[in-house]
Amino acid sequence: PPSSSSSSSSSFSCPPSPTLELKQFSSQAIVHLPPTLCVMDNLPFAFLYFGALFLPQTLYFIEHIYLTQLFVEHSRRCSEKLHFYLNKCKIMEVLKALTPQSNVMSIQGSFSYERLEHLGDGVLKLLHTNCLMS
Repeated sequence: PPSSSSSSSSSFSCPPSPTLELKQFSSQAIVHLPPTLCVMDNLPFAFLYFGALFLPQTLYFIEHIYLTQLFVEHSRRCSEKLHFYLNKCKIMEVLKALTPQSNVMSIQGSFSYERLEHLGDGVLKLLHTNCLMS
């Protein structure tokens, strides 16, 4: 809502304190920012365009790291043996093992897919054995 003072020409609605105010209306959250916290930066269009070119790949990479962490956490709840082995590996190694070689936006770098294929086969055998025995 607009502020009650008539001398204010700003279209921002400012909370009484300098902290952020969060109001919940059904499933939507509205955040009111004080104008003192807002900064307008004059960046050249070419810089924004060049930076925006990398945004999809960066978001794709962050999403896959997050999904890999969820997979490791899910393995902790489902299979203690699988979690024991996955906990020894770095998250990037697990991500490389879960990413197919044919993926166009795969993780760049020099690594052996044969080694990861062997790890993946071992994980699949462990999961199948666990399902059959339980």
